[in-house]
Amino acid sequence: MKATVTFFFLFLLLFGRYTVAQSSPEDTTLVTVAAAQFEKQYSAIYPVHAHLFNGPEYVDYSKRYFKNTGHQFFGVPEKQDGSIYYNNQYFTGLQFTYDVVLQQIVLLHPTTPLYLRLINERVNYFTLAGHHFKRIVVDSLSSKVFNTGFYEVLVDGKVELLANRSKQMLEKIENRNINAEFVVTDKLFLKKDNVYHTVNKKNSVLKILYDRNEELKKFSSSKKLKFKKASRESSIIQLVEYYRSLAAK
Repeated sequence: MKATVTFFFLFLLLFGRYTVAQSSPEDTTLVTVAAAQFEKQYSAIYPVHAHLFNGPEYVDYSKRYFKNTGHQFFGVPEKQDGSIYYNNQYFTGLQFTYDVVLQQIVLLHPTTPLYLRLINERVNYFTLAGHHFKRIVVDSLSSKVFNTGFYEVLVDGKVELLANRSKQMLEKIENRNINAEFVVTDKLFLKKDNVYHTVNKKNSVLKILYDRNEELKKFSSSKKLKFKKASRESSIIQLVEYYRSLAAK
């Protein structure tokens, strides 16, 4: 700590020298080096990033109910490892949850018992438990298909497969108690030629990827792909990835 404080005063001294004199390129170099070194030492001692932990408080609304079936978070209700690009900065080594009902990233403030929710407009993308999400802002072409929000990237590239991870919260009255049930309502979207399409079965995928229709049909048959609810997403991923491999040849 003493060394850091000393270095801080050195930084102020160099900065003052530069702002007052502004006489040579060497001053600018000294200030840059000093600032970088100070920021490195400061971050090591004070790992709480003001640029990250600055959102409004998150209140767990599920606790209002007598009993819950399921939960509002992506994957599991416990915090998971991840990273976030927020406020034009990349933060790694984090643990947080993602509320898919409200489409909000939730973090526990490291020095208080409060949970915070990040401001969506300041989030470019994030990774949670190995799943990569990015924020998409709708335009005139896509506004009729889906809303601005976070989408998991399942297949990346010119042909892109995205998943909107979402849940619907249903209230039920049982024995004079109000209970909540969280029902998964995920949706898949396929982007081709900069246009987004909703896909939910094999034919909807083949219609969009019509230029390789026969090859995709043969691939689906040889792999015995199933498109019922339990295996639909996995099968669509395989179809799109195979299409990409054909396009690359």
